[in-house]
Amino acid sequence: MNEIKTLAIKNTKHLMAVLISNEAEINELIQNKEKYYYTMYKPKKEKGRVKKDVDGKPIMRELNPSCGRLYEIQEIIKSRILSKIPLPENIKGGVKGYSNIANAQAHKGRKHKFKTDMKKYFPSIGYERVYKMFLDYGFSSKCCSILTHLTTHKHVLPQGTPTSTHIANLIFLPNDKSLIAYCKKHNIRYTRFVDDLVFSSPFDFRDKCLDLINVILNDGFKISIKKTLYRAGNLEITGVDTKNNVLDVPDFFKELINDASFNADSTKGRISYYKNVRKKQA
Repeated sequence: MNEIKTLAIKNTKHLMAVLISNEAEINELIQNKEKYYYTMYKPKKEKGRVKKDVDGKPIMRELNPSCGRLYEIQEIIKSRILSKIPLPENIKGGVKGYSNIANAQAHKGRKHKFKTDMKKYFPSIGYERVYKMFLDYGFSSKCCSILTHLTTHKHVLPQGTPTSTHIANLIFLPNDKSLIAYCKKHNIRYTRFVDDLVFSSPFDFRDKCLDLINVILNDGFKISIKKTLYRAGNLEITGVDTKNNVLDVPDFFKELINDASFNADSTKGRISYYKNVRKKQA
C-alpha cells in the first residue's frame, strides 16, 4: 500500500484518511470541543521556587490541556502533519532531540549575549494566524478550517495540548528566517526555545539589538522588557548558566539540591539534571 501523503492536503477525504477518522466524528469533536478541554493551574516559579503575590498567594499560570478523543486526534495531527514540516536547527524548543540544555550549549564560549522573551506568546496566536499558517503550507481552505478548529480553543492557541508548541514554532517561522539571515550576515548565533530568543557572538553586537527586536516585533508580536537583557560574560539561558566555556546550573539550583524540605525523588531528579548540564561541555 502506498504511504498516505500528509502535507498539502486538498480535500476532506484525504484529511480523514490522514487523521484515521471520518467527517461525522470530526464534526462532533469540533461542535462539542469545549468538553474535550479542561483547565488546570500551575504555579509560576522563579529561581526554582513558587512566585507569590503581595499577599503571599502563589501566582498561577492557566493551562488548557485537551483530553479524550480530541487529544488523540491532536496527537495524530502532531505526528502525521506538523512534525513533517522541517524546522531550522536554530529552533530548540518542542523539537525532538533538543532541550533547554542544548539551547544554552549553542551559546557556550561566546562572550556577548542577548536574550529576550515573547510576551503572552500562546494567547497572541489567534484562530486567524493558525488558519493562515495551514493555508501557507498548501492545505485547502476547508482542510485549514478543520485543522484550525481542532487545534485552537476559545479562538486562540491553548497551552498544554500536543499540537500547540509545534504550531507556535511554525507561526513564528517567517520571523525566524529573517533573524537567521540577519544573524548570519553579522556573525551572530541565534536560537529560539519556544518563546525565549537568544543571540550571541564573540564580538560586541549591542548596536544590533534594536534591529533584532524590530524583526521579532514584526507581525504584531510583543516582548517582555523585564526579560530582555544584553550582557558580556555569564548569562543564564533557559535555566542554564553559560560561564566562559563551561555550562553550569545557577547557584540557586545547587541550593535546592541540598534543601531538605524537598522529597527524595525531587532531589534525585535535580541531581540527575545537574549531571546532564555538567556533561554537556563538548
